[in-house]
Amino acid sequence: AGIYRDWQEVTLADGQTALIGGPAPFALRTPPAAMIDSLLTPQVPLILGLAEWLPRLDLAEIEIEHRGADVYELTVHLRNDGRISYPTAQGVRCRRPPPVGVTIEGVEILEGTQRQVIAKVPALGTASVRWLVRGAAGSEVSIEATAPVMPTASKTITLDEQGGGR
Repeated sequence: AGIYRDWQEVTLADGQTALIGGPAPFALRTPPAAMIDSLLTPQVPLILGLAEWLPRLDLAEIEIEHRGADVYELTVHLRNDGRISYPTAQGVRCRRPPPVGVTIEGVEILEGTQRQVIAKVPALGTASVRWLVRGAAGSEVSIEATAPVMPTASKTITLDEQGGGR
């Protein structure tokens, strides 16, 4: 059971002859069993460590600016704590996985749409969306960021006339 098999002539079902032999299947790609430990020892920690590089999205900060007459400007900063952007450059190009969708509920939207899309969140970086909304002081506003391949990030804030919110 070596890497190469000797060439030999065989007769096929229709009576023709053919030569078979050469490299054994997978023999040139699969290392010998004696090498497995020496190859896996440095590679397994690397592979397991790559999971830490994956994108991790969080609603890092929500800026609230009171504009008067129950009108507020909300700026949501979405942070990626992973060392890989979401999506990757190839993901943006082929549009897989879909981009992050950020939705807002609990207020009247004056500028922007209820669901805004963030095409790319850079590795170890942030991306932002903005709304101009109308809501009474004390109103609760729910903001949610969703991407199909990771957990949803959400926060609820309360509008106040000082411009801040929690």
